[in-house]
Amino acid sequence: MEAAVRASLAVVCYAAALLVFFHLLRKRVGRWVAILLSIFLAVPCVLPLYHLSPQLYLQETRGLLTEMRERLLQLLGGVLTACLLLPVCYRALPREYVQFWKIFGPPSGYQYRYVAVGQAAVGTVAAYFIWVGTDTALLFLSLCFSALAVAEYSRTRPLSKPVVSGVAREWVEPATVGRWRIYLPGFLFLLGCACAVLLAPEFALPSVLLLSVSDPVAGLAGRRFGRHELPYHRRKTLEGSLCFLAASLCVLALFRLSLPSLLLVSGSVALVESLSPSGVDNLSIPLSAALLLRYLAG
Repeated sequence: MEAAVRASLAVVCYAAALLVFFHLLRKRVGRWVAILLSIFLAVPCVLPLYHLSPQLYLQETRGLLTEMRERLLQLLGGVLTACLLLPVCYRALPREYVQFWKIFGPPSGYQYRYVAVGQAAVGTVAAYFIWVGTDTALLFLSLCFSALAVAEYSRTRPLSKPVVSGVAREWVEPATVGRWRIYLPGFLFLLGCACAVLLAPEFALPSVLLLSVSDPVAGLAGRRFGRHELPYHRRKTLEGSLCFLAASLCVLALFRLSLPSLLLVSGSVALVESLSPSGVDNLSIPLSAALLLRYLAG
């Protein structure tokens, strides 16, 4: 686990350093030269995580690669799942009206549907990698975190036209009214999954499934059927919270919890979700679920 945590931090640090170097160099040497230079200049920035020891870096990297090779078929299954789910979401949801989503009402809810299905797709792939192994899941989440950071930067200062900037604009900007708001929930989503893996790895799978299934279902249902606002959270509805509770019961029932534990965890996480500010529930849902399941397990 320690090697995987260090490798995951190295991925994020490398992406951050690459963006910083690119930002500093792009106006001086041009975009493509800046990208090439940044790729090489960012490499030494990960060495402090390995006590400035290239030997330790190479040793741990070889160990992780050996472990990945042993799970090659499972990893290929996860990659295939991602390749199937993400393009489907990308191609289907930019349209203002999608036949599949008619049951959720008119196009006024289109922006949230765009986010919800993306959240469900990424969460499903993350849950698969957690099932494969927590080390693999941490590496996957770090790659997603880095890709999200690159997309955020590329909306205003594109790394490559039209590839990166085009995807960033189409995939992210239509999903929100405020330019910054989509990314905070996205980063918190990945952070919540990572916290569940680190703090309670044995319960990370149900915790992430609660986030990737129950939360989008509650949001979509609340926007379509919500009529009664919660007195302590005007942006959430009683109908949405009840749908979250029902979806949570279905998800956790797959893990054969005892009935008292099933009701306690589902009800508690539903309460946490209803109390959390919009976007912050992406962190509070998996974190509270993982900690509560760990506590009940003793």
